[in-house]
Amino acid sequence: MKNEKTYILALSLITVQLYAADSNTASPEPVITYNASVANSIDNIAEKLREFQNKNPNASEAELNEYADSLLKTEVVQTPGRSSRATISSVYTDMDGYINGYLNAQEQALYNANRAKGLLCIANAKTAIDLTKARYVNTSSVMHNGNGDAFRHAVWNFGMTIDVGADFAKKWSDAHEFGSTGQPATERSMDIYNNSIGISLGKNNPTTLLQSSFANLTQAQVRAGRLKIISNGNLVWSNSVGEK
Repeated sequence: MKNEKTYILALSLITVQLYAADSNTASPEPVITYNASVANSIDNIAEKLREFQNKNPNASEAELNEYADSLLKTEVVQTPGRSSRATISSVYTDMDGYINGYLNAQEQALYNANRAKGLLCIANAKTAIDLTKARYVNTSSVMHNGNGDAFRHAVWNFGMTIDVGADFAKKWSDAHEFGSTGQPATERSMDIYNNSIGISLGKNNPTTLLQSSFANLTQAQVRAGRLKIISNGNLVWSNSVGEK
């Protein structure tokens, strides 16, 4: 009986110790979600991420994410709320969410798993929007399903491929397309095709760094009729219509 009591007491002590150790384990910090404040700071964050990668070419994915998390805590400029689409562009694009702080569910899952690459993908989308505005007239027929739309998707994937590699660029752009709601099948086919052209450009031009080079190489593909647009409900080859 004495031995049995001793065994029960020892077991109780072990249980208490395990509970105490478990209760002292620090809970992982929640991921800083993508929001308007992060969107407002995305260019600065992306530049610092690129600098870190250049200085630490052998950094692990975990180290890159740790650095990305530190930037999300220190470099984010707080904004009062999300920007309205009216302040972004008179013509809605399917990438406006990257500017006003929205991700779809599939994009959010990729972002949660890899903040460093996710932030670079988002930054390239913002750059793609800016480059498109600079080179194409801001009308619905050009920016939505026209040559500006084709250019925007291709140059976005071009930049993503340089920053995060072709595999993750495809994962992110697929998440963007398949995670969207209500997109007509023809538009999705157009976007996926143009995304693939951008990835090919990135793979074939891996040392491209200047935004002007991204834009020039991509626009040449649009002019040459190698991307797809929609005309009268049908997929057709791109052209130079809508250039500034």
